[in-house]
Amino acid sequence: PVDPSVVFAKRVIADGDSTVEIVNGVTVVNGKPLEEPYVDPRNNVREYSRSMSRVRVPANAFFVMGDNRDDSDDSRFWGFVPRSHILGKVD
Repeated sequence: PVDPSVVFAKRVIADGDSTVEIVNGVTVVNGKPLEEPYVDPRNNVREYSRSMSRVRVPANAFFVMGDNRDDSDDSRFWGFVPRSHILGKVD
């Protein structure tokens, strides 16, 4: 995030050295479509939720996204999240 002191709960989509892209609303990690039953297609209609060029996640970093894709500030906007900024796992 822009201000690392602000805490967010986001889903880790990919870790270091993985590739991520969005093609026709489908998140693709390392060339394979990601199964995302938690994403409501009605909240996946804005252009930035439908398409994103392929990026490679650097080592010791993560690509994160919110489940409400149309209204989530996440790695599509902030970039990668360093491992040192991850506080824990939500079950």
